[in-house]
Amino acid sequence: MTLGIAFYGISENMTDSTDLGSPIAGGGEGGPVLHQQGMMAYFEICKILNEQEGITSGRLPGTNAPFISSGNTWTGYDDPTSVQEKAEYVKQQGLSGVSLWTIDLDDFNGMCGDKNPLLHAVSNQFNPVKTLTVQEDGSSCENHYSASSHHRYRTVCYYAGWARWRQDPVTFHPEDADTGLCSHLVYAFASLDKDGLHIVPASASDTAIEKPNLKVMLAVGGWNLGSAEFSAMVSSENNIHSFAGAAIEFLHQYNFDGLDVDWEYPADRGSPPEDKHRFTQLMQVLHQRFATDHRLTNRSKLILSAAVSIDRNRVQNSYELPEVADAADFLNLIAYDMHGSWDTAAYHHSPLYSTTEDETDSIDYLINWILNTTVPPSKLNLGLALYGRTVNLTDPTNTAVGAPSSGGGSGGPLIGEEGFLAYYEICKILTETENVTSGRLSGTKAPYMVDGRRWTGYDDAQSIREKVDYVVQHDLGGVSVWSIDLDDFHGICGQGHYPMMHAIKNQFHSILVG
Repeated sequence: MTLGIAFYGISENMTDSTDLGSPIAGGGEGGPVLHQQGMMAYFEICKILNEQEGITSGRLPGTNAPFISSGNTWTGYDDPTSVQEKAEYVKQQGLSGVSLWTIDLDDFNGMCGDKNPLLHAVSNQFNPVKTLTVQEDGSSCENHYSASSHHRYRTVCYYAGWARWRQDPVTFHPEDADTGLCSHLVYAFASLDKDGLHIVPASASDTAIEKPNLKVMLAVGGWNLGSAEFSAMVSSENNIHSFAGAAIEFLHQYNFDGLDVDWEYPADRGSPPEDKHRFTQLMQVLHQRFATDHRLTNRSKLILSAAVSIDRNRVQNSYELPEVADAADFLNLIAYDMHGSWDTAAYHHSPLYSTTEDETDSIDYLINWILNTTVPPSKLNLGLALYGRTVNLTDPTNTAVGAPSSGGGSGGPLIGEEGFLAYYEICKILTETENVTSGRLSGTKAPYMVDGRRWTGYDDAQSIREKVDYVVQHDLGGVSVWSIDLDDFHGICGQGHYPMMHAIKNQFHSILVG
């Protein structure tokens, strides 16, 4: 059996309420292109979503099935997210495939964005893409086939703009980024003016990032910005649209390929509870305005992403996660900083699996909880940290997980930040410092090290490969890395340049190519 999937919606004229199950009186009015009563092609639905005001959209409880309502007309339909869910259902149930009615009802001309979005959603779910890039260099057979197959999965690399001000040998400029290791490079962070309506670069040089072979995005926000400017931005629909228009102009002016919204966090840190929904509205308006900009200008569609916490309480309080995921091209999950110097005991800050009796204290538990909220896994990038969190042990002879601690461990030999060690500091300590104890935590490959009173939980190449395997096993969209400038990019520890980034790339490659 093949499962039938419709590339159109059925519209109905509601007699009173537009709630699900309300009485109807015949078909809704025809769409803007076919004008057929009671039916809308997908290319009409996406056109309405992009161009008409006063449209209510959402997803039905317990499913990814979307709907729109305008006036008395209610339309149920399928979009790329719900189509992917149905294709996944076909695989899970062992059906033989899908039948589509009909290919000519997809957005085949790309007037709302990319061409054939529904057909591509089906194809990508059934046939993960493997690509090989042919290069011009004939000096080596190895160079004829670049292992870019890992770009079937996203590798989103954050670059911390302040890395350019670090002292040698760890000064890092955007041009230092190896373009073969990332699918996207995200500059972090630009700020906002006090009204939240305009992007403010941290310095003039932050607008001069050029990487022809990468998608270069701009991240706005970050922990230090907080919530005040974002709250001002989303306080009215007019403000949101003003920001969206100014952001589009800024991104095009400085040749950025997209925007990463890093609000830490909606409905928190002085942000009112109403900002939870207003954040959803912000993402939806940006999605619509980016699509309209693409349609009107024929420029490449700007990419939209957001950095979101995986902390369960924060997800519940700050995000309408399915709706936010629906608006974004992808979400970068902050799957680190789960513990640190703010605790009173030594715990790993990014454990894939629980290292204590508390099974909820793990990335695996939280990812599965998030997936149960009906967020499509393909929209999620698992956050990987190229740094460790350190604590100061109360008793240096008690180095077990959960040992009492007080504050952050002493700063490392290159950055010198209390409570924090870059990977290049960790590998330097391991190779050059005497009396360092290291090991892996029970139940996971997560490494730790102890030198004196300083206890550090971090990731190395082995635990990073375990997390990449997890991404593939759970059909996630890829990884996001904080941050590329914290890898041993100069190879000062003798593991080669970018050992962590190469571990990510090579693991994706080995899984996809074999």
